Amino acid sequence: MKEDPEISIPSLTTTLERTHPTSSDGCRKVLDLWEYAMKTEMVEGDKLKLRLKIEVMVLSICHDVSDPKKKEHFVALLDRGKTDKFKFMVMGLVGPSLEDIRREILYRDFSKPTAMNASLQTLQAIWDLHDVGYLHRDIKPQNYAIGLGEYEKVIYMLDFGIARKYRVGDTKQVK
Repeated sequence: MKEDPEISIPSLTTTLERTHPTSSDGCRKVLDLWEYAMKTEMVEGDKLKLRLKIEVMVLSICHDVSDPKKKEHFVALLDRGKTDKFKFMVMGLVGPSLEDIRREILYRDFSKPTAMNASLQTLQAIWDLHDVGYLHRDIKPQNYAIGLGEYEKVIYMLDFGIARKYRVGDTKQVK
């Protein structure tokens, strides 16, 4: 059976190395360098504030849909795990939030065409999330970010820590 390469996490910064397991000579061979985002949460904590499990579940459900267009606005969930002290999830790295772009990069409001494009993409993300039966519950410009590189024109919805399934009407039926 072929052994999976291990992921070496030297710190909680953005660069991770994928390496082969240590060989008999004690050396590691670096396969790739990737930039990812990592979210962490202490294992011991206020149960009401433990949001990482919900975030992992919602992102997984959003990426389980068959239509690729319906996953476009959700960052890739690449890994998740737990150590003795914290839980973590590893996601694709995205660029600045819409709020950061407006306040710290442009120093002004978006142009009308940019605002229309951003509105369409953010509403599509909300629609796609509702389509899998979840409400975000924290919609704001800080929870949307642009992609990087070839995805720089894509807006991603972030931070599903307080998302919840929604119910249909007055029934107890959960969508």
